Amino acid sequence: MVIKVHILTHFKESHIPKLRSSLGLMKTALNSHAFRNAIVQHAPFKTQAQLPNDTIHRFILMGQELDSEADGVADMQLEMVYSGSPDNNVIGYTSNGVIYTFNNKFETLSEAALAGHYAHEYCHTIGFADPVNETDLPFNVPYEVGRIVTEIALGG
Repeated sequence: MVIKVHILTHFKESHIPKLRSSLGLMKTALNSHAFRNAIVQHAPFKTQAQLPNDTIHRFILMGQELDSEADGVADMQLEMVYSGSPDNNVIGYTSNGVIYTFNNKFETLSEAALAGHYAHEYCHTIGFADPVNETDLPFNVPYEVGRIVTEIALGG
């Protein structure tokens, strides 16, 4: 998978090295055998269409955002938000295909954690939703993909 980034606004020049490194970690993790194995061997995910895990893995790597055709490219539109995160656990969000990241989280999180954040949010751009119930987090594609990518990026 290739990652193509469109930085919309509000990223400072000083952010770019950390952003590039985080996205590089995300790309490496998503293309790894460890990621494939973690997804395929995971307990069944709870998705609206009840997709099998190997299909979920292929879908993530296909690069088919909601407004595009599959091209093997993760097209990511990124925006920085300069207000504080409303919740200590919220790093950012996705709206209309744009991935927003709170500046205070970007500044303080590790590159591995940001790689997981971008992977989580990318899953939203390809159509996966967050769970309705918190008890479903371990079976949710965006949350588990973010967790797995962070773990791989940390060397685990």
